[in-house]
Amino acid sequence: MPKVIYAQSAIKDLEDIYDYSIDRWGVASAMRYKDLIKRAENQIAQNPYQIISRSLLNYPANYRSLNLTLVSQADFAVKVKHPRHVIYYRIINIDTVEIIRILHHRMDVNSGLVKRTNLS
Repeated sequence: MPKVIYAQSAIKDLEDIYDYSIDRWGVASAMRYKDLIKRAENQIAQNPYQIISRSLLNYPANYRSLNLTLVSQADFAVKVKHPRHVIYYRIINIDTVEIIRILHHRMDVNSGLVKRTNLS
């Protein structure tokens, strides 16, 4: 199973999501959302090419995304009503997957990926 690492941009995204969630919905909800992201990370590690992930148009074949809504629907143990983020990652090699961004589903993917990851 590949190791999952986080780019600095994804770490910043996690911090922003967590802080916003605490301010908006409280610590308990923020922890549930954090747990959902962790479950998504585990799914990515188990199978980076899983059927609910998607390849990214206009990016190399090793770049993929995983919508947290699909993770939530597939895992009834997670109690998040309306997950709104998408995890963007790249498969570096057979042993390593890097999560590069975690963006709100309404964010422009291209500007979001290029903005903090230098993927121009």
